[in-house]
Amino acid sequence: MNTDAKILKEFIEKSLAEMPIQKFEKIGDFSKNRSFKEIDRAILNSEPGLKRIHKQFSKTPFDFHFYVMNHKEANRRPAGKMQWTDILDADGNPTGQVNGDYLETVPTLKEVGVVTPEFVKKHLKIDVPETDDVITVLFNGNNAAEKVMFTSWTMAHRIGHALAQSKSDSSGLVWGTFMEHFDTQIGDVLNVLYDVPFRPSSHQNRRQSELIKHFLSSIGTFKSARDGNLRSRFEFHYELLAQYLITGKIKFKPLQREFITKTRFAWGNPAHEKKISVVDEETFIEIGEKMQTIENDCEYLLRDVMNECLGKIFLM
Repeated sequence: MNTDAKILKEFIEKSLAEMPIQKFEKIGDFSKNRSFKEIDRAILNSEPGLKRIHKQFSKTPFDFHFYVMNHKEANRRPAGKMQWTDILDADGNPTGQVNGDYLETVPTLKEVGVVTPEFVKKHLKIDVPETDDVITVLFNGNNAAEKVMFTSWTMAHRIGHALAQSKSDSSGLVWGTFMEHFDTQIGDVLNVLYDVPFRPSSHQNRRQSELIKHFLSSIGTFKSARDGNLRSRFEFHYELLAQYLITGKIKFKPLQREFITKTRFAWGNPAHEKKISVVDEETFIEIGEKMQTIENDCEYLLRDVMNECLGKIFLM
């Protein structure tokens, strides 16, 4: 390697070290098909692929340690009963609980949520320390939909799923607060602007849930919403977290005077579309201005969520 190439390599390595991903460690044999499929291993075995992941996390103010695991221990079924371990603050007061062990009924060590270093050592046979002011995430394969590659966006999205599994930890509780607040705000928009009744998810039928999903697709600026590929309305929460971590902000599309709730196709082309329209023009303008407030609220609450993740280990 000549002097100029060496200087450039050192500059790139130094630049990457100053980015939010403070550590990115691969564990296991990435030439074998274990936790990660071939297309994902190609990304993780590629220097440009890894640099792209580092770069795309550059806008978040939070520091991460990422571990991607493709070894036999990660695919073993855990043994033992669940035991909850208290998390204590500096004064010895409990702030939440994490999985000290795991249920026999869970088939693999995937989407576990917050775990302790002892749990990781016991079940995965690796040493992963808790680090103050750093969020540590262990990715045991790519659990996203089959056709979704293991990109930086997918990684950020999966962190949301880890939070959803951490219901007994303070990070999971704050995540629940974010989801509840967002759903309430969006419910108000649907009620007032489109005269669509909004009920808690436990009281929604399939049609109501689908209608909400279509509305969220009409305001989302990320690819899954633009392409109409949200699997459910709940996926929108995870996509908002991914948007916040990758772009550093939350951004919605302007409200539409009507949005499509159902499309019927004939010969592969849209033949009939069912739409819901706004109640009146004055309300449309008023609610449109409120969307900026919802964007700001999302950023504020997601910042709280990520602050609660600092110093903890999440297993996906």
